[in-house]
Amino acid sequence: MSTEIELLKAKLSFGLGVAQTNRFDVVLPFPYFNFTDTFLVESATLPGRTISTSEFANNRETLKNPYTFIDGSVSMTFLLDNRYTVRKSFDKWMNDVIDVQSYKLGYKNDYAKSISIKQQDKRLMTAYEVELLNAYPISISNVDLSNESENTISKLTVEFSYDKYITKDPLFGL
Repeated sequence: MSTEIELLKAKLSFGLGVAQTNRFDVVLPFPYFNFTDTFLVESATLPGRTISTSEFANNRETLKNPYTFIDGSVSMTFLLDNRYTVRKSFDKWMNDVIDVQSYKLGYKNDYAKSISIKQQDKRLMTAYEVELLNAYPISISNVDLSNESENTISKLTVEFSYDKYITKDPLFGL
């Protein structure tokens, strides 16, 4: 029993411990955002991936054959400043996707941008990074206003669509 615990401790100390969810960084695209806006990201999700399969019956057994993959959605929650800087930036970005006045669609090359989400270790070094390729916002949450919510920070949740994500590994160059 103690050998297993020692192995676990050694494994965790070699990797500098367990990953902590509050150590992350998000790089949002310029010109919609600037460097200081990333400090207003309260939370972000790393995307998941599901492999779709079809079943194939072969005499006595049924096998699952993969045929494609589906990437999970990504959302981020932002703290809003008094000038609603982040909200205005997302309003502009969404208007570049589809103009709400003329209903004209923008060109994807103009509005689709890369977004990086980085999980950091205890030394604030990047341990894991994904880059969302051709990302753009598809949903902005409502912002609730209430006289009963004194001393509460306003927040905005944004959901993104993207073509795919790639994993970047700073240690192995992937």
